[in-house]
Amino acid sequence: MPAPGKKKSYPRKKTDTKSAGSFRRPTSRSDGPAKKTDNARRSESGGGARDNRGSTSGSGGPFRPRRSESGGGSRDNRGSGADARRPNRPQRRAVPEYPSYPPAVELPRMPVSQSIDHLARSMAGDEDAGDSAGIRLNRYLASAGYGSRRDVEKFITGRRVTVNGVFQTSPAVRVQSADTVELDGQRVIVPDTFLYVAMNKPAGYVVTARSFPDQRSIYELLPENLQTLRYAGRLDMDSHGLMIFSTDGAFIQKLTHPSHRITKKYEVTVDRLPEEEHWMKDFYRGIVDDGELLRVIRISILDRVKCCLEVILGQGKNRQIRRMFAARGIKVLDLRRTAVGFFDLSKKHIPEGKYVFFHPDELFSGQEELHSR
Repeated sequence: MPAPGKKKSYPRKKTDTKSAGSFRRPTSRSDGPAKKTDNARRSESGGGARDNRGSTSGSGGPFRPRRSESGGGSRDNRGSGADARRPNRPQRRAVPEYPSYPPAVELPRMPVSQSIDHLARSMAGDEDAGDSAGIRLNRYLASAGYGSRRDVEKFITGRRVTVNGVFQTSPAVRVQSADTVELDGQRVIVPDTFLYVAMNKPAGYVVTARSFPDQRSIYELLPENLQTLRYAGRLDMDSHGLMIFSTDGAFIQKLTHPSHRITKKYEVTVDRLPEEEHWMKDFYRGIVDDGELLRVIRISILDRVKCCLEVILGQGKNRQIRRMFAARGIKVLDLRRTAVGFFDLSKKHIPEGKYVFFHPDELFSGQEELHSR
């Protein structure tokens, strides 16, 4: 046992200097003279010391000039020297010389009034914007109220349309304002002003321009001079409410295409309300029926006792509301469209089966300008 207050000493472990990887550092001169290095031996023998570049300094020994003195070139990062370590490294690519193009030709400028009209038509999706050679024949007939562009193409391919007395079979034929267009011998005239009609459709009428022996058409409620009106969105025979008609094709396209986000509001009466607590979430997320995703923008309960709801749609699928409730096992007893955009039947008070003329601003911004018939 060591004496109290003294630190216990342990014998120093001997190291094997001959083993690979071992290194013994000389601690004092008592270990013997230090081993001479290779450079020290060469200096004593007159050979000179070898520096890091591989050449010898001193009078003795062969002289090896530096790489820059021998003309071998300096070893840079690009390997451009003759004795570089990486002679196979690819050289930098030369920048290609692009051909010089002729100066741009200055185009004639469009008048300010014409350019504004061109911009408005382009933003509205008019494919003939900026074309001064007239409009396509199918668009001309559609603007006159003879149906959609696809519908009037049947008249053209069936050799029923003439332009200046010549039968035309291509819908791409251009028509100017001075040309005479006839359909089945009757001259086609595009109205200077478009018509916009709102009707309170009663139940029991089919929204179609065709006549069927066992069904009544919605056009039976319109006079003879309004038979060329086109409808924007359908209602099935059992549904009733607001219907929009017009001779303006661009207006109809804006109402029916979902990208314009024109909403439609409905009052729906069902046989029962679902018992689930969060059943409305399925209508917001969407219900898949026949490969189509059906969803609503808003749904709320108006009268829980009468099972009456309010549904707002942003898309117009065929029988969409009835299909969504049928997917949940619920039957729709009554469906009434009450509003399209800002045009609301609760504010207009149109009797059932009657129609009124209106201005498009009433539907898009809610401005009042109504003429009842």
